[in-house]
Amino acid sequence: MLFGKIFHTVSFALFPAMVLYSNNLDRIDFSEIIFPLVASLSVALTLLWIASNFIKSVEASAIIVTIWLAVFYNFFAIQLIIEAFTHTEFVENQFVFISLIFLVIISIAVIRWIKFLAPVNLFLNVLSSCLLAFILIRVCVFKLSNSDLAEVKLSACPFGSQISRACHLPDVYYIVTDSYSGIKRKIWI
Repeated sequence: MLFGKIFHTVSFALFPAMVLYSNNLDRIDFSEIIFPLVASLSVALTLLWIASNFIKSVEASAIIVTIWLAVFYNFFAIQLIIEAFTHTEFVENQFVFISLIFLVIISIAVIRWIKFLAPVNLFLNVLSSCLLAFILIRVCVFKLSNSDLAEVKLSACPFGSQISRACHLPDVYYIVTDSYSGIKRKIWI
């Protein structure tokens, strides 16, 4: 029954790489996301192991790590939402500090109410199951309906087999700005 207590942590760790893969099914092969999946899962399980050594409750540790992962993977979106509601812009590391305080308070609350965690654990398991199910259904439908399409696209690249992979790069973009660039970022969600 240990896996039932940590299922949502494993699912939340796998979710970002699986979303990127499901959005780029026609451009990348599953073998290309194995390393990101293993790396994300390794970090999550390491955090879970460290937390469970401190807290002595796998269920509470799993909930804390899941919340930390959710905030980490959605950090910028959360910042934009808070800025939109409060009509303020955070300066440099101000939001990071506020987020860490929030996560520590949530972690302490989870530890203090450890006996009431069964419904939270169930909710997180159902939520993470639904999220992964939607992605897996999308991947399966695509793979079943387009099994011949991938081979045709790769062979149609005019540059030969060495560069054919470059013709079909995924739509994944990273914009990294530092606090000195002065670039204003706006994301339409």
